[in-house]
Amino acid sequence: MCDCLLPPSSHTHQPLLCCRSVLLLDYVFKPALHLGLSAVVGPASAAAISGALVGLYHVLWLFPAYLISFLVNCIWCGPVCKRSCYARRAGGEGVGPRLPAWRPGQPAC
Repeated sequence: MCDCLLPPSSHTHQPLLCCRSVLLLDYVFKPALHLGLSAVVGPASAAAISGALVGLYHVLWLFPAYLISFLVNCIWCGPVCKRSCYARRAGGEGVGPRLPAWRPGQPAC
């Protein structure tokens, strides 16, 4: 499920922040861009130009954001797994001594 659809917790509004740029693009910038371009170059050319600009937005903003998120997820997956395995074995809720840093090539648990 998309984190953007979940209600924000009492201490953070991060789920709302993750969709703000997409919502602004779809409901504010696309219609305004199409309306402005239609008045200047005509409706047919406006559709092509706004489509190209939206594609540029996807390539320069959304793709790098997803790529960075994927890379951070790959880097943090091992340490999170190791700590969760430690918590499960200890029978606690994740409270325990600080574990040594996980290194690539080590087993997670």
